[in-house]
Amino acid sequence: MAALAADCGVPVALGDLRRPPLAPGSLAGLWSVAALLHVPAAETVSTLRTWHAALRHGGVLGLSTSIGDGEVWAPVPHDEGLLRWFVHRKPRTLLAVLAEIGFEVREHADSATHRTWLSVLAIRCEV
Repeated sequence: MAALAADCGVPVALGDLRRPPLAPGSLAGLWSVAALLHVPAAETVSTLRTWHAALRHGGVLGLSTSIGDGEVWAPVPHDEGLLRWFVHRKPRTLLAVLAEIGFEVREHADSATHRTWLSVLAIRCEV
């Protein structure tokens, strides 16, 4: 995906989503769909703080993650025998963390597919 973006002239940075190699305030928006659900619970707050720092004031965070409780190795539906780490989060807890870090949650909703999802649209505010 990074190569496709780069081929289209889009600036690309590769790195660990928990500590992306981005300058503070360098992003107007950050889109994270089904990525935070693989970040260990103990690293959630620090990851979200890093994302907050990477966004400019007024920057937009689009986030979708799994609703639930706990961390577990689970089978990958399309690859028999392969397991991935999943962290399911309680919506109330995640929304409170976002507010504490300095995000203004504008919208949030849950939906269901093969799992239940929390989708959040938030704006970076100053803390």
